[in-house]
Amino acid sequence: MAPEGPKRTPPARPRRSRRAVSSICGLLSGRGGAIPGGAGETSGVGPPRARAALQSLRPAALVRTQRTVVWAWALRLLPLWRKRKRRRWLHRNVQKQANASWILTPLLLPEMLPKLHPPGVSAQRKTAANENPPTAQSATWLLPGGQVRRTSCTSTWWLRALKEEIKMDAEPVRKFGMVVVGVGRAGSVRIRDLKNPEGSSAYLNLIGFVSRRKLGSIAEVQQIPLEDALSSQEVEVAFICSESSSHEHYIRQFLSAGKHVLVEYPMALSLAAAQELWDLAEKKGKVLHEEHIELLMEEFAFLKREVLGKELLKGSLLFTAGPLEEEQFGFPAFSGISRLTWLVSLFGELSLVSATLEEQKEKQYMKMTVHLETKDKCPLSWIEEKGPGFQRNRYLSFHFKSGSLENIPNIGVNKNIFLKDQDLFVQKLLGQVSEKELAAERKRVLHCLALADAVQRCCRAEK
Repeated sequence: MAPEGPKRTPPARPRRSRRAVSSICGLLSGRGGAIPGGAGETSGVGPPRARAALQSLRPAALVRTQRTVVWAWALRLLPLWRKRKRRRWLHRNVQKQANASWILTPLLLPEMLPKLHPPGVSAQRKTAANENPPTAQSATWLLPGGQVRRTSCTSTWWLRALKEEIKMDAEPVRKFGMVVVGVGRAGSVRIRDLKNPEGSSAYLNLIGFVSRRKLGSIAEVQQIPLEDALSSQEVEVAFICSESSSHEHYIRQFLSAGKHVLVEYPMALSLAAAQELWDLAEKKGKVLHEEHIELLMEEFAFLKREVLGKELLKGSLLFTAGPLEEEQFGFPAFSGISRLTWLVSLFGELSLVSATLEEQKEKQYMKMTVHLETKDKCPLSWIEEKGPGFQRNRYLSFHFKSGSLENIPNIGVNKNIFLKDQDLFVQKLLGQVSEKELAAERKRVLHCLALADAVQRCCRAEK
């Protein structure tokens, strides 16, 4: 009889707080506002060390796996990350497999494995697994190439089942067929992002684009007639990126045809039209999403941090740019509604005090001056000045009881802001946004449009 070798002692389970593990689970399962691994994902809560570790290791392949698998990650990943040598090894190997159909997956201790029932496994196979659970305590790993590494003998049935589940979930359960309407700057960026198969674009199937111009194809995407996009059963989503004056017409057409709609701001050039479009979307049971990339910019994130918790005394925001045609982009209060959205998002709902418009049409010059106030009666000035030779820029000045903020420092380039907005839209398609959040967004959008509508009436009345 051969002498027994030295017994392998399973690694001791590290001490951990339940709150910390729950925070890691929230990060891994994508709770906190975005598609896991997507561009618009929020950092969530949890220990800074865990958050930093998971920032680069969160795998897209586990987007739809069972929550117990997420617990497996939480229990195994953090203690490994704390060890320097293993940290480098994990980082190197996980990054290599980031785009694979399945990924390096640490499992729970075997006594917990029978509790892991992948959703895609039949009841009969679950029963068979529970009748023959692994007997030895061990740490088991599924490595690239289908290899299995374990510290002692145990059944590999759960590894095969988990691998099948992760492969199934590597691709979205459903893809939404969609078209891009208008191929200017915004439309071209949308097409570029949709050609990237990662993140939220994996849930969208770009069928073609619609344009009044005869372009044939762009970036291997074929042009299709508007009538075909409206009548096709394959087209479920429309990205409307045309000039502002045509937004209302296109939204109404696609919603009436039963399509979900993402539209660049503003969705309409009057408050009444916007309310009708929201009501139509609710009646049809479709998503209507107004893009606001200005809220996804690094500058706005900086302002949000600086303003938080401070008591405003007064403020002003001046925007300068080249001339715009009002026939295509609407009254300046609507074409510049992104600046108004900044003020509302920073200081809450505002009320209009007065508004004036100075125009020199022969020189293509205009200056709109709007005086607003907060609920606490703090004055805010919003100025739009446009004409030949004006550089596109923002100048702001906010005075608080605790100090002042003059302009925004150079804080870097805004990356993938259209893709981040797309992430938010896809979350709505997948039902991952609560009714409370949807209602708050609609309230903010309609409030800004109501202010823009009031500014336009005030300026026109003076003339």
